[in-house]
Amino acid sequence: MELGGHNATLVLPDADVELAASSAIKAAMGSTGQKCTATRRIILVGDGHEEFLDRLKEKVAALVLGPGTDPSVQIGPVISAAARDEINAAINTAVAEGGHILAQAPAPTSEGHYVQPTVLTGPPSLAICREEVFGPVVTVLRAATLDEAIALANNTEFGLTASVFTSDERTARKCVTYLDAGLVKVNAPSTGSELHAPFGGMKDSTFAGPREQNSAAAAAFFTHEKTAYLRLAPEKA
Repeated sequence: MELGGHNATLVLPDADVELAASSAIKAAMGSTGQKCTATRRIILVGDGHEEFLDRLKEKVAALVLGPGTDPSVQIGPVISAAARDEINAAINTAVAEGGHILAQAPAPTSEGHYVQPTVLTGPPSLAICREEVFGPVVTVLRAATLDEAIALANNTEFGLTASVFTSDERTARKCVTYLDAGLVKVNAPSTGSELHAPFGGMKDSTFAGPREQNSAAAAAFFTHEKTAYLRLAPEKA
């Protein structure tokens, strides 16, 4: 079983800002945020990051919401009115708990089950930083050091995917080793996977069984092997 996720994206001071911002928006808002691998938390490591936040706000403000049949639309509706109400309630709760809306896409003009893609800021104590909200919402958090960022990323019951943006190979290897996630991306969105590679989560993102949903391991798990010895009878004269 592949269950929920509360996936973190770590952004280091040496990250490619444009790559990190565009990837974070793609991972958090793509498919209306209705992916188990979607980025739910962006953790900024160290000081600065003003340029990254400016890019993030610009990209969210430029998102176009509307019917999925319209080729100019980037973000469609969520799956139902109930899902829309649940996601909006989570945003309102985060604000009531002390969070702030950093960026929000314009509301669509057409009717439908739409949720404005939203970037929040606030402390890790916000409920939305612990509970999976299945929509286009992401919260920006801060950590003083890489170790603190990894601990913050791991501070959840889930362990599905994670990503890190850095130019330092040692940082990348440390994140791959210590992030509690079945899939870790370096300089790439937390969403998406290759069919030839194993995919699955840790902790409450999975079930105690074979983890690999892709690759030959999955095919072998669902295969009953049978051995047959075949010898053709002599041909009749």
